[in-house]
Amino acid sequence: MRRISFYWLGGLIVCFGLSYGWPELYNYGIFGLFMLLVALGYNVYRISTANYKIELVIKTPPIFTLGDPNTITITLKNTGLEGVNLEPIIFEAYNRERVIFQHELFHHHLFLKSGETIDFSFLFQPKTRGLLMINPLEVTIFVPPYLLRKSLKLGTSQTIKVYPSILQMKHFKMLFTANLKQIGRSMALKKVHDGFSYELEQILPYNTGDDTRKINWRVSGRKAELMVNKYQSDRRRDVYIILDSTRPMLQEGVGSMSIFEYAINMTLMLANIILQKGDRCGLIVVGKQTEIRVALGGGQKQLKRILESLYQLVPTDNEGDFFKIERLVGRKDILLVCSHEEQLTGIYLPVFKRLFKLFSTIPVWLSERSPQNFKALGLQAGRDYLSKRTR
Repeated sequence: MRRISFYWLGGLIVCFGLSYGWPELYNYGIFGLFMLLVALGYNVYRISTANYKIELVIKTPPIFTLGDPNTITITLKNTGLEGVNLEPIIFEAYNRERVIFQHELFHHHLFLKSGETIDFSFLFQPKTRGLLMINPLEVTIFVPPYLLRKSLKLGTSQTIKVYPSILQMKHFKMLFTANLKQIGRSMALKKVHDGFSYELEQILPYNTGDDTRKINWRVSGRKAELMVNKYQSDRRRDVYIILDSTRPMLQEGVGSMSIFEYAINMTLMLANIILQKGDRCGLIVVGKQTEIRVALGGGQKQLKRILESLYQLVPTDNEGDFFKIERLVGRKDILLVCSHEEQLTGIYLPVFKRLFKLFSTIPVWLSERSPQNFKALGLQAGRDYLSKRTR
């Protein structure tokens, strides 16, 4: 029943109550009760025979990306021959059993004409990774005389994964490249070394002392002089990203996202830059257990492995074992440590000092203020990485 029906019943109760003092009101109450029953019966008939057919389609991206505005579109269409009134519809998204997002499609009653289609679009910004569940929407309709309503479950259940932000990763790559060119360091990416690899840099005239194995006979025939291939040297570096998933990282930063979720996006962004430069990248997670989650590797497949591993990571409320990092890494080229600045003031300070001494280490210290200068932190870490890899 709708609210108007309860108002009518309340009026009848008041009328019957007052009839003890004014008996003539009793007849009015009986007449009103009769009219209410007739109206309810007619409403039952109308709502069961009304020629309407509501279709609802929920359109979402294949995956949601962490911390980014993701567009959700809901389409309502009345394919019946009769218009129908709808009460406000609430869209809900769940992470397991917990409601993490609610959005009211419209605020007042909506009349959907026959054959009319209405689209609703809104943005959803996930604050955590994992599986997002969208249940069928409950649509409430009512027809004249508007005393009763009928609820329908429309749409299909959907389960969507919330991954670390691939959009931020691509945006950071473009911003990083543009930033390097702006500060005049783009030549550091193209530094030529006289070595031998499969990547051809340029073709130069032959000089005395050049390796005869590098002579390009095809080009030499066209030029009528000896030409040699100049290759880039193989300066591939091994880089381990150390990701802290311990208690301090659970603190909430600006935007209702935990520091750990910001660190997840930062790790993916930096891993992409490392792999784009041809280096090998691996992932070590410091949590309840300190372990190598992704072994060293290169190429786009390695980026997918890191992405999947970051998607599955769950932070812990325990303290981490940073002492195990040195034993896991061995003697690799570069370490990139992504941790909370609180760790510098705790018992792990000697560990970090030793890592800085033994390895070429790049620290990325996060805090509750980090979301405000997130891009600046990433750019600085990227510049430090390039500086160390070209030494």
